[in-house]
Amino acid sequence: MPDPSGAETGQAYVRACRTLLDPASPGDALTAYYLLTHPESRSRRFLLREVAPGHVVVEPGGAGRLEVGPVSDKSRGQGQAVLAICDTGPRDHPLVVLRASRPELVPDLIVRALPHGLKHYVITQPSYRSALDAVLSGVGDQMETVVWRPGPATRRMAAAHPEAGEARLETYAENGQPGQRLVAGGSIVSSATILWESDRFAEVGVSTAATYRRRGYARVVVGALLLSVLDRGLTPLYIADKRNLPSLALAASLGLAPTGHEEYACSGSVPARDV
Repeated sequence: MPDPSGAETGQAYVRACRTLLDPASPGDALTAYYLLTHPESRSRRFLLREVAPGHVVVEPGGAGRLEVGPVSDKSRGQGQAVLAICDTGPRDHPLVVLRASRPELVPDLIVRALPHGLKHYVITQPSYRSALDAVLSGVGDQMETVVWRPGPATRRMAAAHPEAGEARLETYAENGQPGQRLVAGGSIVSSATILWESDRFAEVGVSTAATYRRRGYARVVVGALLLSVLDRGLTPLYIADKRNLPSLALAASLGLAPTGHEEYACSGSVPARDV
């Protein structure tokens, strides 16, 4: 089978992405950003297509060699899947996002796309969890999250933040992204920043020093950043661990509303091949 040009492969990858997810949906926003918008210099993208019953083609998102091979019995039938491996800087391991027309295609794509023996951090749909468990070893950092977006009262509630005491609210930038932080005694006690940003959405993340928690500081910085994002015409998103009750309470206190979309995240690696 001849190699397609990089342009042809890239166009097929983009078409598959837009078939498998909706970049305008808050529930698909994170995955769409990393699949389509994250800088190419820090991304490796892959497209899986079934070209015949029982056989798949795994194509790099740009020019590159095709890998053709048999698939497991459960993944037979026409289908497609996309995956991106992204260097996000702050994370200890490369970030992986993916979408597939059927969960059964996930193991074949993971095994062919991920470097074996290296740990990755995967964010995907909860329905893919068993497929990931089937091919990843050393699975850890497991988390189920809820995606929140602004509700009707978010602007009012974000503006009505509690007093920060001796702490001073500052605007700053981290990795080229705007943020808000509280500084007290020369130390940063709480900060909120943009984790990623597309032409529609921006995910807001927050961190508070352990000794300064439960003082309302996270609400101050997140509220200020939500207003900043809204003023720029974007929709801020907040993604919270379902088990993190303070994080869920923070989202509710700012008038954010759950979108009904959940995600599953874990770390793990494809076992190294025997030499």
